[in-house]
Amino acid sequence: MAKVLILLTLPEPIRNQYRDRLRKRFPEITIELVDHHSKVGPYIDEADALITFAPMLSGEVLTDATRLKWVQALGTGVDNLIDQPTLRKDVIVTNMRGIHGAPVSEAALAGMLALARGLPRSIREQDERRMAPLSGAASA
Repeated sequence: MAKVLILLTLPEPIRNQYRDRLRKRFPEITIELVDHHSKVGPYIDEADALITFAPMLSGEVLTDATRLKWVQALGTGVDNLIDQPTLRKDVIVTNMRGIHGAPVSEAALAGMLALARGLPRSIREQDERRMAPLSGAASA
């Protein structure tokens, strides 16, 4: 049976949600969860896969990962992972490249629209319980 270790420092309900959804979807896989690299000890030596954000790893985690075949980085960057001297060359490393494209574009457009329509000024006026007349050009 394959064994997966999830290393996440997100709030407990979110961590548990990751684990529980994976367990439900893949009942044939043993899935363990820890919230800090110092707690991987009981699981890492038998883990086939590790799911984490790359900056959360330490060299000690990878040193003890003798069965590890795959690391899934939950972010787009893997520079804190692939340059670890204790990462074996035969371990596959994957990341979440491409998942941020639409949200970042949408946030940029929302920011431009907010500035173009004077939203920051409107919010300040709302906080002050007043409303200045709109002029032809919106000011931030």
